[in-house]
Amino acid sequence: MKRPGLTIAVIFGVILLALPIRADGAARPLPPVARAGLLDLSRWQMDRDGPVQLAGQWEFYWGKLLSPDDFRMGRKPESTGWFAMPAVWNGVSVNGRALGGSGFATFRLRLRVDPLQGRQALLIPYAFTAYRMWIDNRLAVVVGRVGKSADTMTPKYRTTIAFIDPPEDGEIELVLQISNFMHAKGGMRNPIRLAAASQVSGLKHRALVKDVLVFGCLLIMSIYHLALFAFRRSDRFNLYFALLCFFFSMRAGLTGEVFLADLFPNLDWMITIRLEWLCVYIGGPLGIAFARSFFPDECALSIYRGSLAIGTVLVLITLMAPVTVFTGMFPFVTPLIGLMLGYCAWVLFRAALRRRFGAVAMLASLALVITTVVNDMLYANDLIRTGHYIPYGLLFFVFSQAMILANRSAKAFQGLESTNAAYQLEIRERERAEAEVKAYQERLEDLVRERTDALAEANHRLKLELDDRKTAESEKLKLQEHLQRAQKMEALGTLAGGVAHDLNNILSGLVGYPDLLLQDLPADSDLRKPMLTIQQSGRKAAAIVQDLLTLARRGVADFQVVDLNSIVTDYLESPEFEKLIQFHPAVTVTSRLAADLVPVKGSSVHLFKTVMNLVSNAAEAMPDGAPFPFKRQTAPWIVPQATMRSRKKGNTPF
Repeated sequence: MKRPGLTIAVIFGVILLALPIRADGAARPLPPVARAGLLDLSRWQMDRDGPVQLAGQWEFYWGKLLSPDDFRMGRKPESTGWFAMPAVWNGVSVNGRALGGSGFATFRLRLRVDPLQGRQALLIPYAFTAYRMWIDNRLAVVVGRVGKSADTMTPKYRTTIAFIDPPEDGEIELVLQISNFMHAKGGMRNPIRLAAASQVSGLKHRALVKDVLVFGCLLIMSIYHLALFAFRRSDRFNLYFALLCFFFSMRAGLTGEVFLADLFPNLDWMITIRLEWLCVYIGGPLGIAFARSFFPDECALSIYRGSLAIGTVLVLITLMAPVTVFTGMFPFVTPLIGLMLGYCAWVLFRAALRRRFGAVAMLASLALVITTVVNDMLYANDLIRTGHYIPYGLLFFVFSQAMILANRSAKAFQGLESTNAAYQLEIRERERAEAEVKAYQERLEDLVRERTDALAEANHRLKLELDDRKTAESEKLKLQEHLQRAQKMEALGTLAGGVAHDLNNILSGLVGYPDLLLQDLPADSDLRKPMLTIQQSGRKAAAIVQDLLTLARRGVADFQVVDLNSIVTDYLESPEFEKLIQFHPAVTVTSRLAADLVPVKGSSVHLFKTVMNLVSNAAEAMPDGAPFPFKRQTAPWIVPQATMRSRKKGNTPF
């Protein structure tokens, strides 16, 4: 089956259309109508013929609120004329002037029934917009508050039931007051029905079940598709369809039996009337938006945007303007809504020609809705005897759209399952490929690890080789430094040796002649002391020359056994010491020399310089002056053998 959703929707629509049809509809006689304010039902059997509408000519009293007492006075009130019920009084001519929707009036009808039929009941619909009814001088029904102005009346929508116990003569008087200053239309548009008391409950329940069924189905579909849109925002047709279902469900609950008003008795009438008309004005734009969401290529964008703009304006007027404004403009908006409905049909027709998915089913359901509208118009004019089918047509339309959306969702889910299966197969292939890649990667890691270990070993060997090379280079540098130092020392020694030989030649006279002169000088000669100073200076110069020769011989010094006491005494008597005392007069040097001091082997010249440096440093450290004890004693002095052995010829710090 190519389109099972369409087939199921058609079967469901046929069942809905067949439900309200009476099996004996063809045998039911024509109901009587009221003439000149009298409805004769004496031959109408309620149990056999069913309920009857109180239609026909009622007595009409415009601008008057009359009660049964007003008709029992000696003078009967003057009637405006006859009023064909059920109808609204808009356009009715009174004194040459067409009535509007605002105003108040009294309606009166006399019934003639068979008293043997027992208790009966009136099924009274809602009126525009408040009413009350007397049955034989008894106030039976009050809906809202009837008043002569907008300030004195209270609008309300309710359907009620009033029971009648027929008197013995079978004459029943009905007096109905209606006032309206809130709605664009005034009066009672739906008929009042008279039925046997035993039939009222069934009639009421069937009507209520019909409205509740339509309301519940539409509301459930609205919630369902709104949830679909919440989970998948890209499918905007779910949103438009949910809004259509919601507004249709609200209208089903606010018209007919108006069960929402009974369910919420404190619900303000202004809210209910605005919500009811909001459903009327928003239906056309939502229908075009729904059609475009399904068939964007067949629906012009300009018309779609224009319908949304018109819908927005209508919604704002409905929410903000007075009730008489948005209820009164319906005749002017009706052609526009018809054009929107026709354009939706045109879009669906084009989509069906192009074989778009769901276009044929949508077009068929829309045609069925239009058929139900035509049927109700013919039934209201007593041209056919079927019944009211608009609620069923709307429910069928919504049900067919739900089937189309369900079919589309199912196909999308099937496609998703197919895609998922393909993805699963691809995932398995990828997992297998990943396993192979992982195994290859592990082998590659092992190979890399082996190569890395080999490279690390080679790197270690190379590092050792580099360390060895660095060590060799370091040793080479040290040897080169020693070689350069030895070469420098050799050059310096050569230079020092040459200088020393030259100085020895010069100092030979400076050292030798003072000795000869001292031999000839007497002991008390004044020149003896300067001659000794010259002699000592010459010897010191000879010692310096000896140092140069020592350097020239690569550090081999000429040591001799010396007495440290004599070296200290020589320094204290030297010109250097006298010069130091001149620079530091505040310093006092005292000597305490040990008599048993052990002689040492060394250079007397160097030891002399050492003593001179010690005393000079001490004097510099005491600029303010202080006694400086010069003490000498024998102390153990052990020179490490390793140090002595490490000192080689020519390895000197000079």
